[in-house]
Amino acid sequence: MGHVKINLSLDATVAAAMRRLASEDGKPISQYLARLVQADEQRRKDRLAEEGYRWMAGDSAAFARESGSLVAETWPEWGRE
Repeated sequence: MGHVKINLSLDATVAAAMRRLASEDGKPISQYLARLVQADEQRRKDRLAEEGYRWMAGDSAAFARESGSLVAETWPEWGRE
């Protein structure tokens, strides 16, 4: 993937903190920012996946509850074993 130059305007204290943190990591500011953006993107994807899993689990549980009586009617031997 290619590189793109961008121009950012930041508050002076934010810029100073960014420079300090990038320096502490031994990375150029651009790599430091790229890592932050990638980490934020991954957190968002993880949150969406977690929400999806919770919805699917709830939906599956509701389906199991609601289909129990239908199974008992159509397959009477089910609960006798």
